[in-house]
Order: sequence, then C-alpha cells, then structure tokens
Amino acid sequence: MDVAHNGVMDTIHVTQRIDRPADTVYEYTRHREHLEAWAVGVSDDMHIEMAPENTFGVLDHWVTLDGTTFYNAMRVIPLDDSSCEVVFTLRPFPGVDEAAYEKDHATITHDLATLKDLLEK
Repeated sequence: MDVAHNGVMDTIHVTQRIDRPADTVYEYTRHREHLEAWAVGVSDDMHIEMAPENTFGVLDHWVTLDGTTFYNAMRVIPLDDSSCEVVFTLRPFPGVDEAAYEKDHATITHDLATLKDLLEK
C-alpha cells in the first residue's frame, strides 16, 4: 500500500460497516473494559482516556504509553436504523516510518473487523 506522497504520509480513514444500530455500537465501544475484546495491543500498562459520553457518536480517545500520549479520532456514523459505519482516523505520528504506519493500518483494520464480528453475533 502506498501511504506516502513526496515523503509525507497521508492520513487514512479506516472504516467498517457494522449491521447494528449506531447507538448500540457506540454504547459498547465507548467502554474501556470492552477494548481488549476487539483491539489488539491494548494492555493494562496503557492509560486510555475516552471522550466524554455524547450523542454524536464521537469515540475520540487519548492513549498514553511510556509517557507519550497519542490522540486518536474515532466516530460511529449511523447509516440507517439498523447499521452504522465506524471510522478511525489514522494519522502519522512524528518518528513513525512507513512500514510501522502500514502495520498500524493493518492492525486497525483487523480491530474494526473484530468489533464487527463481536457486535453482529
């Protein structure tokens, strides 16, 4: 996958359609205790601060690991009464090379597919 143009990596919007109502997906996903069920790499040594509960489907969160905090933008967008789209905005952080960025992209794609599988059972 080509994620860089003229040496600058692009922001990637990773999306996953989930055939469940948006409010159901939002309510499940916003709880820290559910993260380990669908997001690989989440561990107890991470501090994760979720955006305050809201009616807009905003799941932005800040992850602090080893003293460094990363901001992650994430949304649940209703498509109709019974389905939605989850969008995670992957942005390159300073010092991340293209190979690591591609790995992050693959991991987030996998995580959102796992979330879909969990919620559509």
